[in-house]
Amino acid sequence: MHKINKAHQVRLMTLESSWRMVGLISCGGLALLILFMVMPVVTNRSSALDQAHWTEYGAVPSAIALSLDTKELETTITPTAGGVTAESTARLSINTQNAGFELYLSTLDSTTSMSSTNSDYEIKSITNPTASLSPNTWGYRMNDDTMYQPISLEPTLTTTLPAEFGSESTSLALHFGHNVDTALPAGQYTNTVVLSAIASSAKVQGLLGLNYMQDMTTNICNNTIGTDFSTEKDIHDSFIIKPGQEPTKQLIDLRDNKDYWVAKLADGNCWMTQNLALDLVKGKVLTPSDSDVTKGWTVPTSMENTPPVGSYAKSPADARSFYFGKYVYATPSLRKYCQSPTAHNDGSTIAPGETNFAHCANFQNVETGWDPTFVAGEGKWGGYSGYVSAETTTKTYDAHYLVGNYYQWGAATAQSGVAVVDQIVNAPDSLDGSKAIAPNSICPKGWQLPYANSAEIKSFKKLVSSYGWTQTNFWPITNNKGYEIVKEPFYFVYAGVIAGRKNTDNQDAGLWGGGSEFRLWSPNIVKAEALNAAYIFYSSTNFFNDTSREYYNESHSIRCIAR
Repeated sequence: MHKINKAHQVRLMTLESSWRMVGLISCGGLALLILFMVMPVVTNRSSALDQAHWTEYGAVPSAIALSLDTKELETTITPTAGGVTAESTARLSINTQNAGFELYLSTLDSTTSMSSTNSDYEIKSITNPTASLSPNTWGYRMNDDTMYQPISLEPTLTTTLPAEFGSESTSLALHFGHNVDTALPAGQYTNTVVLSAIASSAKVQGLLGLNYMQDMTTNICNNTIGTDFSTEKDIHDSFIIKPGQEPTKQLIDLRDNKDYWVAKLADGNCWMTQNLALDLVKGKVLTPSDSDVTKGWTVPTSMENTPPVGSYAKSPADARSFYFGKYVYATPSLRKYCQSPTAHNDGSTIAPGETNFAHCANFQNVETGWDPTFVAGEGKWGGYSGYVSAETTTKTYDAHYLVGNYYQWGAATAQSGVAVVDQIVNAPDSLDGSKAIAPNSICPKGWQLPYANSAEIKSFKKLVSSYGWTQTNFWPITNNKGYEIVKEPFYFVYAGVIAGRKNTDNQDAGLWGGGSEFRLWSPNIVKAEALNAAYIFYSSTNFFNDTSREYYNESHSIRCIAR
């Protein structure tokens, strides 16, 4: 079950410490100033966050505890005609877990003065910060600050500690200064002071705090916390995501305002969990401010809505793209394939040049009258009962399973691989295979094509390996890995491929493998076959492979991964 996480009101935690100040003054002798303190208590305004109050910024449960080193302070003072200053000091210890705090001080009485209990005399609070107290005034200072601050009727901010992840211990010295002269009559002078700490939970700007694809950064992805609120990090300083605890949200692509599901998965990377559907229009310019390009790229040819017929040339500069309507694959785990131009095992027939999916029984056009509110799960589609991503009675579908568009490698890489291929061809020893990579793509800014190299941390194999899968246990189908790859949290779509050549059965170019396989472009180039092949990720009816090669003129799906 996936949800769009919304912001929640964070309730503050307030801890209060109060004490009464008592001054015993003798006109001709000693004055005993006594500070009585009450240990801090936690009020019912708690900021501890549970999963119901998980904010879009990734706030985590926090805790704060205050303690004083003593409940009573005594100071002996001998008043003089010119006044003498004495201080009483308390140490406040504050321990935080995934939290910060703001410390406030005020009087609990209706006056800021220390009032005599048996006369109208009083020791007034200073009204402005000062380094020297005037006779018969009082104030406070924090730690090594030399300036005394006035006592206020309203809580006044004294100290701030920013919220941080982990445990922090802070010790603060509170010095209360009193200046007394012999003009005051003997007696008892009192006031009650309250110290309040308002806690703030540590939080980070994770993907749940974003609205747009283009706002994604490496740090934002790293700072995204799982739904279990674990603050454990990996060697890349990224919060670890455990399988089943993946945070997910829909973000908007500013280039066309389309929504895309994204998630941080257990490999530590943020992935699009929905195929890219950017419509390329001839003359449109993708810029570094909105796309994964280092300089502006002008689209050379507009998107096509009919599949090719026959075979056509293959070149890394070719940048064709295809869109056959807004289709959703309604039976993600059924795996009945539908391809042109002959009838196949879903009972459909597609003629050469005919719009693909129009007669595919397991694909549904959701362009008009359908809403993306369905959550994929067990259900029925036609005569099939099982895992489905759409429902005809309510005309709803799960947007994770939209087919998206198909792109040639030149289009997927914004033609940035042409120069790399030329270098490999003309000077094969000048570039090793690890650097045979197209540097740009048509992914949104902050995103890129995932690598085909298994050693890369931003690769398909790294992703599935983080869920405990190995090359040997992907298949055979009996262990259900092929079915699991289409479900949460991956949502891979068996969209097939738009072939650019006749196949071994001499079938015309067009849709192959719809409903039975998916192929995703990577930026990698096969150095040994740079004239006609690039790495891809590939899934068919019998295996996964993250190091396959494919002709440049084939058109595949795109899934982007955060940089």
